[in-house]
Amino acid sequence: MKNPLWIVLALLAAIGVKFILPTNPMDTGWDFGHAYSLIRNDKGLFYNDYLHDNATYWYGFLIAPLAAVSSNTYTPKIFYSFLLITLTIILVVRHKKGHLNTGIIILLIANYLILTHRPEVFSVIVGIFAFPFLFKNKRINWPIAIPVGLFLFLVHPANAVILGVALLASKRLLLHRSTLFIFLYVVAITFLIIIILVPTEMFYFTFLKNRILGGNQFANFLQFLKYGGLTLIALAIIKRKIWTKLFALNYLVLFLFTFLFSPHYYYIFLFVPFLVCTHLSWDNLSKLTLVIAISFNVLISIVNPIYVHLEHPKYAEQATQIVNYIDKNAHYAKRAIFIDQHIGFPLYAKSAKAKMMILRDTSHFSLATKPLPGDVAYLTNTGDIKIFENLLKKFNPSCKASPTKIIHPIQGRLTLHSLYKNRTDSLGLYKMTIYENEKKSQTTSF
Repeated sequence: MKNPLWIVLALLAAIGVKFILPTNPMDTGWDFGHAYSLIRNDKGLFYNDYLHDNATYWYGFLIAPLAAVSSNTYTPKIFYSFLLITLTIILVVRHKKGHLNTGIIILLIANYLILTHRPEVFSVIVGIFAFPFLFKNKRINWPIAIPVGLFLFLVHPANAVILGVALLASKRLLLHRSTLFIFLYVVAITFLIIIILVPTEMFYFTFLKNRILGGNQFANFLQFLKYGGLTLIALAIIKRKIWTKLFALNYLVLFLFTFLFSPHYYYIFLFVPFLVCTHLSWDNLSKLTLVIAISFNVLISIVNPIYVHLEHPKYAEQATQIVNYIDKNAHYAKRAIFIDQHIGFPLYAKSAKAKMMILRDTSHFSLATKPLPGDVAYLTNTGDIKIFENLLKKFNPSCKASPTKIIHPIQGRLTLHSLYKNRTDSLGLYKMTIYENEKKSQTTSF
């Protein structure tokens, strides 16, 4: 595996599976909604049409140059493919040639969490690139660290904080007893206590408080282990020369800090200390864990998407038809359109009328805007229709919603976690027209 051709092949395969389906992952709407709102520039730099009136972080600024030249549904996949290529180049440059380093790169770029459309990949890229310049021996190089930290904080605050903790753990500085570090710890703890105890209507503070107090930390960690556990174990074994008592204590603080913030995708930062250090253990144990971890990552991230596509190609055709319908028929609307992040990209890329509708779990939608008579929602299965109807009763009891089947549903894809015995929800397209409870009001059609 010494030949870089292996890296190129793995990279092409990882990018290729992104384009099998035109649908997009959870947070694509959140991030790209800001980018396209920024391009339209009719409500300020920090306004996100897709989020309605919530201030957004600056990740959309990074996306805006690509968004300015493309509103194609594959634009997010192009952006995150570029990030994956950039990450690969940085890892190749930072690590010497060799079987083990080549394997580590393939292990990482085939990891399921790295391949999701999330800002963490960008933060990891910046962290790995900046690491040699952030420290002088055992001291922080503040003239470099402050602007880099501020930039990352504006791009994505939570990412910046956890990445900073990961980089400090890499240098074994988290338990440093200097006056400055003690002051920073006191400020951080005080800030968290204020968020938890002081009532506020600020969206992100409320969001953070709910994450900390939501009680999902253990479940989210198990979810990370499912997709990234083998990668973490392989990195920890291959880089085990860095394991000292001091490093273990620092790493424990990093883990507890990440655990506190809850979401499974933040655990990507547990990889960082092993990626910025260069010490390797080249023996049979390292080879075995590397082969097992790479095989697992390739199976779930590359082989599985290809298999389920070949087993049921009509699913991708149906998804394409749905996205094309939304693109051609919905963005001329004069009223709000509620749409989920998976099929909504063409809409929020072209119209400020799109409003976010995220399925948080199997029984709850998160809406950023109150539905009103005349608004519509687009949903892809009958189960989501029932969830939306129940949610509408809570948001606006005076309204109901009337569903119309636009595209007849087909069966879902086989799921890997059921060993290809069960399928995902059916995939169709339903238009929900919202009207007043007593009698239908005049609504806007497309």
